[in-house]
Amino acid sequence: MIKWEMEKDIIFIVKSMDSKYVESTIKQGRLCFNTPQVFDDKSLNLAQYDKYDSWMQYEARDIYIAPLLEDNERHLSYGKPVKILEKATIHEIDGINKSVPICCFRKIDENEITVFDDKMIVTIETEVVERIKNEFGHNSFILIVNPNMFLDRICLNSSCYAHSIYYTDNKIEFEKYIESVPEELVQAKMFQKEQKYAWQKEYRVILPPISDNNNRRFVEIGNLEDIAIVGEIEQLSKGVEIKYSDYEFIRKNLIIE
Repeated sequence: MIKWEMEKDIIFIVKSMDSKYVESTIKQGRLCFNTPQVFDDKSLNLAQYDKYDSWMQYEARDIYIAPLLEDNERHLSYGKPVKILEKATIHEIDGINKSVPICCFRKIDENEITVFDDKMIVTIETEVVERIKNEFGHNSFILIVNPNMFLDRICLNSSCYAHSIYYTDNKIEFEKYIESVPEELVQAKMFQKEQKYAWQKEYRVILPPISDNNNRRFVEIGNLEDIAIVGEIEQLSKGVEIKYSDYEFIRKNLIIE
């Protein structure tokens, strides 16, 4: 079992969705996990489609090829290298990662929170909310006000790992990140995406690889009404109020300078 902790900059996490899924999510804790190939579908909404989800992606420059002249037990030789590209985007994926189920959330940090004596207000920029509506096709949200308890419930149901996405197009930068995660976590490369997706502030939860041919797994962790708030997506740009009196664990466990 890999031990990990919620990152300290994360205050809450939010799951945007179509309103038809809200009741089953909040009442039953029914969560859908998809393997990466599910997102390689051009019929999906703009922000959902990602041909290279969970692939390691980086930019290469000055790309050459050299013809193979001789390859035998005694000798291996190549001809003169020929430059074919100034730059290109390289995509790599480990075989195991193709079958790892993913569930995606948006992290809420202190930049999206205003604190008062007895309540907190969560506000996401109007431009971002509009992108969620238009590019994901989502009209509702579930705000998880106790992410630690939420993830504990998932992990009780199934072994899981969670971390924020690392947004970069630089291979060297991402390799430094890889060094910070557990060595046995071969799925670490699933937590990199291109910089163009950074506006999503994704917090990703993964489960063990699926052994059959299914690309989707559903997990039910029970009623979430004790740790979550439901609303229409527009509320996030206007501000969602969280009262300490309703969620006493916030006062006990949350410190914002």
